[in-house]
Amino acid sequence: MKKYRHPFILFTLLAALFPTLSHARTAITVYGWVDIGYLKETGRDWRMDENDSNAFGIKGTEDLGGGLKATFDIQTRFTLQDGMLESSEGAEWEGASNMGLAGNWGSLRFGRMNEVPTETFRVLDPLNQDGAASMLRSSQRSVRIGNTLRYDSPAWRGLYLRASYSLGEDGKNSEPGSAPAFGADNDGYAASLRYDRGPLFLLGSWSRRADSNNSTMWNFGGAYTLGPVRLSLGYERTHDRGWKNGGFSNSALATRYGGSEGITSRQDSWIAGLKWTIGAGTVDALFNYVELKDAKIAGTAARLGDEKARKYALGYTYNLSKRTQVYTRVSYTDFDSGAISAFYRGAAYDGESNTTFHLGMFHKF
Repeated sequence: MKKYRHPFILFTLLAALFPTLSHARTAITVYGWVDIGYLKETGRDWRMDENDSNAFGIKGTEDLGGGLKATFDIQTRFTLQDGMLESSEGAEWEGASNMGLAGNWGSLRFGRMNEVPTETFRVLDPLNQDGAASMLRSSQRSVRIGNTLRYDSPAWRGLYLRASYSLGEDGKNSEPGSAPAFGADNDGYAASLRYDRGPLFLLGSWSRRADSNNSTMWNFGGAYTLGPVRLSLGYERTHDRGWKNGGFSNSALATRYGGSEGITSRQDSWIAGLKWTIGAGTVDALFNYVELKDAKIAGTAARLGDEKARKYALGYTYNLSKRTQVYTRVSYTDFDSGAISAFYRGAAYDGESNTTFHLGMFHKF
């Protein structure tokens, strides 16, 4: 996650616009959330960190008549502990930067937004794939994606369809290190189906990220609610061909093994989750089992071997109000080897186990 320093004049200018954000046919919403706490994990000192990346955004709609609306959404992400903007891909409006149209037929958006799988498989994780205690993430998992056209259908008896198309890099660009130079450029596609009606929730999704050398990820699962208890179960398969978002996948770890490119692999991930509402609080628990297979350092004969990891997590969230929460999370991960640990945690962290403890506070506005 890269961080950038920006003058606060940007937010000052946005604030100056607030008095004018009212019109008979236009609705503007300023929104966001802040999250801060203390985190300790194996191999690292105590640090101040977030569970959910802090956000500040402005979104709006204009009534065009006949049931048609114009929409827009811009959102930036930042770290509360030091006031720095953050981005995973160098985007200043990391959270969102899109506009589109919406009506009874659904909605179309153009620009940068959540990748379709972000809003599908993660909901089976009681911790929403946020923070150090949540499930291990696929090497092809990305929260948001740019240069994208996305369609969201209206609900039909609990059934929703979501689909997206993303432009890849210019195929005529042959600069050294670029995806086209390696023949790894491709357009991206994603689709998901969700069923959410009564106590039953089901989902399935498939995606191929742009400029990923045709790497794919698909998943399915479901959840069932029994009074205050929600049980979830899911499976995800990833086929990583060594590229992600126009760059090498897991390149830092590949360098440790003498490689100059990425790591190709197949990953299987199962998750079982529990969410139990007790009064003003919620208990969350999960078990995540992951298999890393056929992991090879591209361009070399080196490989990581077939390894497994098991993660256990428990969390508790207490609602001080409708918008403010305090929370605690604890997790333990058992890795077969330091290689699979470094694959999922980062090249610098190759311990065969990892314990995390997180205590923090969240507010939504």
